[in-house]
Amino acid sequence: MDKNEAKRIVERFFRNDNPTKDDEFVFTEACHYLIEVENDRDTMVNLGGYYYDKEKYNLAEKYYLMAYEAGDDWVADGLGFIYYYGRTGERDYEKAFFYFSKAKENGNLEAAMKIADMYRNGYGVPKDKEKYKALLLEVYEKVKDTVQLFDPLPEVSHRLAAILIEEGHPQEAIPLLQKGKNYITQRIRYNAFWGNFIVCRRTIELLYSLIELDEESFDFFDLFYVLKTPCKVKLYYMGNVYEIESYIEEDELRVRCDTKHYKSIENFLINATFGGKHTYIIDFEDFYRMRKEP
Repeated sequence: MDKNEAKRIVERFFRNDNPTKDDEFVFTEACHYLIEVENDRDTMVNLGGYYYDKEKYNLAEKYYLMAYEAGDDWVADGLGFIYYYGRTGERDYEKAFFYFSKAKENGNLEAAMKIADMYRNGYGVPKDKEKYKALLLEVYEKVKDTVQLFDPLPEVSHRLAAILIEEGHPQEAIPLLQKGKNYITQRIRYNAFWGNFIVCRRTIELLYSLIELDEESFDFFDLFYVLKTPCKVKLYYMGNVYEIESYIEEDELRVRCDTKHYKSIENFLINATFGGKHTYIIDFEDFYRMRKEP
């Protein structure tokens, strides 16, 4: 293997939507070659990201640190998340704050939000509601007019909305949550990452604590709110009728769709399919309708 062949292998891997175990093995070997022979910093980042996605966090940390020490400041946010959530064993808020701060200096808005969360919760720093709010407002000013679905508009919107509700301004929170819901549901259609579903759930639950749901016209993502209490919903789609039911089993909320059972609302929304489409990519253009049963 030489440098050019290794780079071709890496490029092909990232174009491959369904890599095999052999593809993954050849990819990692090519990455190791480029790191050892070429000291290629981008490859360190790519390999760290690959291992992060595989939940092999010790290896992700290894290559992220290697890239950071080689001068890649942009990888600092990945290290911040590893230490913030204790991906390698124990949470280390001191390290998380250090790397998130480095990432924030480079304009990383997600890192800025995590620093805000640290001030809200007192994680590694004294609790400070004013700093929390100020950091959120700083991020919001940068994303409020964004058209990029992966900017953290939904994340900052539901946090600011919660502050507005706490301060006694619920009507000002509603448009923030509606805009956040629109962005996060569109993002999920492009990237069904589980973390996006968490943001979606928090946004929707908060929104419908302030406004009334139209039980004759709601979308799949509104099921985060509808199914919170045991109920039945009928879905009309592609000439078929499906019954969706939430119920309690062993003190846990479960979801049934016809004969299939799901361990949570998130699990249902991520995995259920109708007419060959996952729930999260069906939209109103597909002419579906849902109705909550009395």
